[in-house]
Amino acid sequence: LFVNMNSHGILNNQDSAYYTAIHKVKSLEGGTKGFFNEFNPTDNVGTEKSPTELYAYGIVKRDHFGLQFAKMLPEYNSDSRNAVSGASMGGFRSIMAAAFDSSIKKVDCAYTWMGSIGGRANGKVAGGFMPAYTIGIQYFSIENAVATFGRDVTLNLSSCGLGDYTSPPAGLVAAYNAATCKKAIMLRQYR
Repeated sequence: LFVNMNSHGILNNQDSAYYTAIHKVKSLEGGTKGFFNEFNPTDNVGTEKSPTELYAYGIVKRDHFGLQFAKMLPEYNSDSRNAVSGASMGGFRSIMAAAFDSSIKKVDCAYTWMGSIGGRANGKVAGGFMPAYTIGIQYFSIENAVATFGRDVTLNLSSCGLGDYTSPPAGLVAAYNAATCKKAIMLRQYR
């Protein structure tokens, strides 16, 4: 059974007119608010906000419910080793899915987003598309999430670009070091 999920509820594989229409509507509503709120400072900034008030929570929650739905389908084989994979935001979502679902035994990520979340606040290189640091957003740090993996999980950080400013290698190496499960990391000179 293969399940493909996207974070914003936008249909995949549509013609360009579909995406152009969405962009025009969202521009009239004041930007991309509603689709890409993880980059919207008014939705994520504020030390008083709890993790459940942040847009990332909705992404993680939708993925969790999607996996629960897939497990109810007759095609689901509970004896198989469940795996998740993704790149960039998909890598983040794969790690978060495994952190909240103990049936996932393999995580394969490339150029994984949401590492080194507090890097910019500490004067370090941080991703160009990273939400502003708050205590609440730290809940979604990949370094913290991989630390929850059971020893029966295999984590493969398959591509970590040493020149990647969207997914800085410092966060990916920190995630690798925080994981106590079986793990591998591939550092690449370029993104």
